[in-house]
Amino acid sequence: MNFEKIFEEFERLHRKIDRVCAMVQGMPTTHHTDLGEWLTEEQARELLQRGATSLWDLRKSKKIIASKIGNRNYYNRQSIINYLEKNKIK
Repeated sequence: MNFEKIFEEFERLHRKIDRVCAMVQGMPTTHHTDLGEWLTEEQARELLQRGATSLWDLRKSKKIIASKIGNRNYYNRQSIINYLEKNKIK
């Protein structure tokens, strides 16, 4: 392969990468969408530093506010913060 062929191949690849980047930027995000005051289950577990069972227990005992849409649970950020503040060691 001579230099011109390598350069043409590089330019073709560069155009292809630009098209893919444009397509990806136009796609809606699903797992990093800002939900405002609501957290996904993973985010709530991370904030509380607890597992799924502990989160389930807090939700069932109504110690934190949760909402269910389909098979996904969402947790109110402020209710988690309030729970942590209420149980702060003094």
